[in-house]
Amino acid sequence: MEFPKFHVQSLNIGSGKILVGTRNGDIYELKRLKSYDQQYDNLVQKRMSCCDNEIPKVVGFSSNKDRIFYLSDKGYFCVWKMRTLTLCYENHFMKNAINMVVC
Repeated sequence: MEFPKFHVQSLNIGSGKILVGTRNGDIYELKRLKSYDQQYDNLVQKRMSCCDNEIPKVVGFSSNKDRIFYLSDKGYFCVWKMRTLTLCYENHFMKNAINMVVC
């Protein structure tokens, strides 16, 4: 696989937004094409970057589309509010993470 850290790991469609989480922890918003004449260079906007020294393991979205969940390789877990992109919970479990399921 070429550049696997940029591969899409999670996708959220709702609240008038399309959000994509990549394997490196970044979250992008995809804009909808309004016309076929529209330029493609401004259709993808980075909304959040991984801002710690942890290696991201999983980025997920809540079922009601109001929270973003993040889990690092070494057990750092945090929750962000979707609308404001503010941190509302964090905990470092200090254990290697395998995966995370968001319901």
